[in-house]
Amino acid sequence: MYFRQLLEYSRELSSGLKQAMAGFLPHILGAIAIILAGHFIALLFSFLIARSLKKLSQFIPSQKEQKPLRPPKILRSAELIGRIVYWIVLFFFITLATETIGLPIVTIWLGGIAGYLPKILISALIFVSGMIGGMLLRDIITAASASEVPRLGDDVESGNG
Repeated sequence: MYFRQLLEYSRELSSGLKQAMAGFLPHILGAIAIILAGHFIALLFSFLIARSLKKLSQFIPSQKEQKPLRPPKILRSAELIGRIVYWIVLFFFITLATETIGLPIVTIWLGGIAGYLPKILISALIFVSGMIGGMLLRDIITAASASEVPRLGDDVESGNG
């Protein structure tokens, strides 16, 4: 008798487990699909950003003439920024996947972190634009100080005026 009760109980348990898994499986498969789509979209964004920055680096003059010991590292910077973009995009897709699975605590936590990302990106953009502006201003001042500028009294001294 005891064996029959145990067998019945194990059947009920396995039936309940099957029903729970059948209800939860679509959520898990949806989350996996979201993360895979996010991975490919993040790779695409990363590639496009890195390629755009490499193309943009062609317009920035090389510093090899001025500093032969320190060549510019724009290609590495482009790859680094591309990787950062990859992880940011993937982060948003992971947040969406946790929402799909039904993990509200994790979703709220990731959403809180995502709230800080725009502030971090804007501050990084301000920093980078300041660095580029400083380098541009340095090049302008260096070029101006290296060139020969006619002085105000040159025409008077030569007797032409």
